[in-house]
Amino acid sequence: MDDTKKKKVILDVDTGSDDAVAIMLAAMSKELDILGITVTWGNRPVDNCVENTLRVLELLGKEKEIPVYRGCPQPMVRYLTKQRNAALEKDGISIVEDGVEYSVHPAYLNLPKAAAKAQTKHACSFLIETLLASEEKVTVIPVGPPTNIGMAFRMEPAIAEHIEEVVFMGGAVDM
Repeated sequence: MDDTKKKKVILDVDTGSDDAVAIMLAAMSKELDILGITVTWGNRPVDNCVENTLRVLELLGKEKEIPVYRGCPQPMVRYLTKQRNAALEKDGISIVEDGVEYSVHPAYLNLPKAAAKAQTKHACSFLIETLLASEEKVTVIPVGPPTNIGMAFRMEPAIAEHIEEVVFMGGAVDM
């Protein structure tokens, strides 16, 4: 598919196992043009999530094509729901037995440490600048907590006019 026909998207992630799969699917899609990936604190602290994002992109050989932007290191509303406290001592997503951690979202994905680095621009600045500069509307895909997107909207509400749609991943079991 011609790049001009591809849907322009920005992924917003808190990369653990589920977001790794989302990144892989999007990065390998012939229908999507990923303008960048913004990273926030979600299942793990933002620095872990940035490293995991870079590890996935390097696994795919896409680290030079898809820029990664470190975003908000703290949540906007995380502590309003008791289940979303992954960065605390007892995180609810891991158990430790005999000194071994078993987790749905390990601190680091079992991939080689990334050589690539995140961009120096903050994720919210990237979102605002990219959306305002885009000649066509962009689809925003938050697959983690939408802290970066919420903060970007607070900083520059005019970005709404440049967004085609926001596609959320969400859901819960036994909540």
